[in-house]
Amino acid sequence: EQTYDVDMLIGLWQSGGVHYRFKNDGTGLTWDTADDVMESEGSTFTWEINKNIFTHFHQMEIGGIIPKVYKITKLDLVNLEYTDDYGVVSTFVKLE
Repeated sequence: EQTYDVDMLIGLWQSGGVHYRFKNDGTGLTWDTADDVMESEGSTFTWEINKNIFTHFHQMEIGGIIPKVYKITKLDLVNLEYTDDYGVVSTFVKLE
């Protein structure tokens, strides 16, 4: 079972209009420029990695936290790839 270096995740990642900024304190922001949303208006979340399991905890506007669990299939200095429980693959490129 692959273990990934959390430090490689820190930074700004993009897939199409979707952006994720992962901060080293376990928080992050996500926004979609296709919806005309900029980073300053992004949704906040917290995240954690346990070996190859990557979990985002999204704070819902109506209250409560929704965990989204993914399996990392690739993480290096420029590429992030993970799949969800339905087999949907998400691929991101690191911008900074």
